[in-house]
Parts: sequence; C-alpha cells; structure tokens
Amino acid sequence: MNRPDADPARLPERAAAFGLVAQAAAQLNLVDAGAPPLAALAAAAGLSPSRFQRLFSQWMGVSPKRYRQHL
Repeated sequence: MNRPDADPARLPERAAAFGLVAQAAAQLNLVDAGAPPLAALAAAAGLSPSRFQRLFSQWMGVSPKRYRQHL
C-alpha cells in the first residue's frame, strides 16, 4: 500500500521540514538558555506560529511546549 507521505517527489520538502523541526528541537534542548517563545522558533523557521506548531507536532508527536516540559 502506498502512503501519501512516501511520494518520492515530496522528499526534498519533507527533508526540509524535518530540518526545521530538528533545529527547533535543538534550541529547546538548551536547558540553561530557557525556552525560546513559539513566535521566535517560528520566525527562525520562516513560518507562522500556527504552521510551525502543526509541523513540529507532526514530526515530534507533541507540541513544542509539551516537548520542552518533558526535558
């Protein structure tokens, strides 16, 4: 069965999205620096806060806030 997210033509788009989420997760992992606000993470990714939160949640399985709470 073909998964819609397995479309080879979308691989560069999915890789870029993963890269954005991985960078945001790395920023959230910096415990001593404090948690950057969602708007700052979204701006760094070049996305709106709502789009960034959806993308982060899709890749990580939790919201950025919940991710940070579990560190």
